[in-house]
Amino acid sequence: MANTEEKAAAWVEFLAKSPAVPFRDKLQQHFAASRITRLCDCGCNSFEVRIPPGINLEPLCAPSSTAGKFFEVAFESDAEAELAFLFFADHRGYLTGIDVTCGGANHAPVPDQIKLGNVLYVG
Repeated sequence: MANTEEKAAAWVEFLAKSPAVPFRDKLQQHFAASRITRLCDCGCNSFEVRIPPGINLEPLCAPSSTAGKFFEVAFESDAEAELAFLFFADHRGYLTGIDVTCGGANHAPVPDQIKLGNVLYVG
């Protein structure tokens, strides 16, 4: 199935409730202040967002001169492999996207009806 803005919002809602995500209380604020700029169409549920300049939020991670991945969490699933979420931020520490991958190196599409279990790792 196609990746959608509704799926992105549902993953953010799930992650914002997970105790494994240390910045969960700020995640929905970042998502609400953003605009989705890209929905991956490879079968994963990854998405990118942009939070415009002038928006004042508490950063998800420490501001830095570089942007990139700053956090990862994976869950058991009833699919063929675990489901991992890789979080990306800009130099302000603001959300720029979440990669949603099934099976580590994104080797399988994310099923539409997937059930997640225990946290496998946090990094």
